[in-house]
Amino acid sequence: MQDTHQATSSPTRDVEPENRLPELSRSAAVAPIQSVDDPRYAKAIGNPLRARLMAIFMEQEASPAELARSLRMTLPAVSYHVRVLRDLGLLTRVRQTPRRGAVESHYRANPLPRPTPDSWASTSVTDKHSISTAQLQIVATRTRAAVAAGGFDGPHSTIEQRTAPLDGLGRRALSIETSRYLARVDEITADAAERLARADQPASVDTGVVLLCFDTTTLFERATPNRPSDAS
Repeated sequence: MQDTHQATSSPTRDVEPENRLPELSRSAAVAPIQSVDDPRYAKAIGNPLRARLMAIFMEQEASPAELARSLRMTLPAVSYHVRVLRDLGLLTRVRQTPRRGAVESHYRANPLPRPTPDSWASTSVTDKHSISTAQLQIVATRTRAAVAAGGFDGPHSTIEQRTAPLDGLGRRALSIETSRYLARVDEITADAAERLARADQPASVDTGVVLLCFDTTTLFERATPNRPSDAS
């Protein structure tokens, strides 16, 4: 069943009481998404609005009320999508603020599940396309905002592209190296967290890391030259 909560330009209230929950939240406890081959994952982030919300939550904490005002949507529509993401374990509530007899909750994104060779192989083609499209939408949203804010102006920023003709062995080797690179990013992040915990350290700078590895395709079809007999 498709989601019917769409963007509108209706005015928003400041907050929505916490007890106004959709069926997903009122039901028995929902198991969080752990793997990309969980069919709920493609449905969760495959929705364009939820992909946009995930991009925002990856960059900063926010409440449904703040997002509704920023996106010019009704609060119930935004709250519905936020709760879907929260109940599936893709968001964490980081703080609450009392507002006029209700509670305004602020959320931040959790790390998205990383595909493994086995989990990706067991994911349907349709879900692979939904997940890939949503992930690229998230990347585009974040990087466009970063460019506008000068996030690529510093000396440590990098944009590199390659097209590598590889055989099967080369493709496996590249896959292994990408996994090692991501593990190294986690190690560097953990080391930085230890340094930042000391009082004499400057504030952290949120740094985006995007890694893509995919089979390329032709971007246009080259016309076949006419044979001499055809040109006459």
